[in-house]
Amino acid sequence: HGVYSPRQVREFHRLFDGSRAAESSGCQQSSQSWLRAVCEECFPRLASSPCAQPQLEQLIAGTAKVLCAGAAAGIDFKDFLVFVRELDHLSRQNMLSKEQKAVELSQFTPKQIKAFREIFIEA
Repeated sequence: HGVYSPRQVREFHRLFDGSRAAESSGCQQSSQSWLRAVCEECFPRLASSPCAQPQLEQLIAGTAKVLCAGAAAGIDFKDFLVFVRELDHLSRQNMLSKEQKAVELSQFTPKQIKAFREIFIEA
């Protein structure tokens, strides 16, 4: 599964087993609730970030629509990992956006920012 550790893959399998309830109902609202719960558990900062809500809701709604359209075939673990990777990508974008905003507001020089980053990484 490439970018994820064995522990993470086991956790994703556990969450994936929860897809059976969303899948069996065929209801987009149920699927969205389940996908939102996956996001809250795997990416709590993203789930609670007001800045990321529009993109997050779009991703969840789009994925739920695909889940409901393919309810007869079901979701496989590969499709589930695609959703998790998209959440991961959105989470990283959100963090970078916040960091860029903080850099702009702080008016620190690039040298000062690098020094702060080194201090925080060592901590």
